[in-house]
Amino acid sequence: MRPRLSYANVMATIAVFIALGGASYAALKLPKNSVGAKQLKKGAVTAAKIKNETVTASKVKKGTLTGAQINTSTLGTVPSAVHATAADQATSAAQAAQATTAANGASRINFVSPGGDPPPSYGDAPAAHEIFNRDGMSLRASCISEEPGVVRLYVSMGSADEANFLSTAQRFINPGKETQMSGTSLHPGVSWGWDDLTGGNRFEIGELIYRNSTHTISVLFRAAAETFDGCEFVGTATSAG
Repeated sequence: MRPRLSYANVMATIAVFIALGGASYAALKLPKNSVGAKQLKKGAVTAAKIKNETVTASKVKKGTLTGAQINTSTLGTVPSAVHATAADQATSAAQAAQATTAANGASRINFVSPGGDPPPSYGDAPAAHEIFNRDGMSLRASCISEEPGVVRLYVSMGSADEANFLSTAQRFINPGKETQMSGTSLHPGVSWGWDDLTGGNRFEIGELIYRNSTHTISVLFRAAAETFDGCEFVGTATSAG
């Protein structure tokens, strides 16, 4: 018995071809906005599939990027860090200003020696060691071994400018004491033998005032030339402009 084509069979066959053709068409060309999140296979979107410079900040979830994902060396200084740096610099400047004020306001003089320096070659020759130099005024000191057990403290003064000085001290001469006063004009480059104290447990305490055209310097001091202990000139100098 030969099969016969009926109208129903023909229409069913045509419908199958139409359906297959539509599926092929759909596979070749998808309508706009037809692919959603459900149609994407997990892991299907990779870095290679994303065009460079297409992901913007608005697409990144807040708080998801940390330092591990960011090359911090490429970042500039954030505003708060700029303010912090400025604060640090201000603190350093303040500390430097305090140090400068302290240096200008008070300087320590500390000369201690057992002896051994040569005596001055002439009356107002400069002493061997510079022990103070500020704002035009300089002090030098030598500790000279006069004889066994006897030392001599010699202090000279110099000035870089035209100036004058006045000094008053109480010298203890064991036993008793006496007042020592000195003062003169100072000329640039000229040394002045200001103090000369020979041992035998002798020392003095006093104040030296130096003045030039721009500064006044006050030195509170203790000078000593003591048997077997050597020489000492210690004190504090303050300078005011």
